[in-house]
Amino acid sequence: MSGFYGNITGMDVAEKKKTLQSPYQKYAQTPAEARIPVKNEVPKRMPQKEEPQKGITPLKMFLGFMMAAALMIVWIWETSNVRQGLTEIERMKDQRLEIEKANEAIQTEITRMSGFERIQKIAKEQLKMVPSTEKPGVIFLEDKILQPKR
Repeated sequence: MSGFYGNITGMDVAEKKKTLQSPYQKYAQTPAEARIPVKNEVPKRMPQKEEPQKGITPLKMFLGFMMAAALMIVWIWETSNVRQGLTEIERMKDQRLEIEKANEAIQTEITRMSGFERIQKIAKEQLKMVPSTEKPGVIFLEDKILQPKR
């Protein structure tokens, strides 16, 4: 059987693994038997460091829970503020409509009360005034017209 480098392996009588050399094996090997290192392979002679515990630790779980709780509190607080603001806006819109209706009613009342017929009727009935038969003109208090001083 031929392997990657051309070795033939088999079992001997003593049940020990042995390698038989092929006559062409010397051409299959690279100089100085250079080997391509495999990533994440730890050399045999270097002492291995203890790796930190991976996965979910109780501290990570606690910190995650606290972060989630803090985010929920901030979200609830923001939602509450938004709802309160929207309620205030609706209340102010209602107030504005009421004020606009009152303003419209006052404008209508002003227009009704400043009508010429109404003023003439009040002048005749309540103040006992009579309409003038003379044409309006300039009234002189003395023989001179008073002019403002400069």
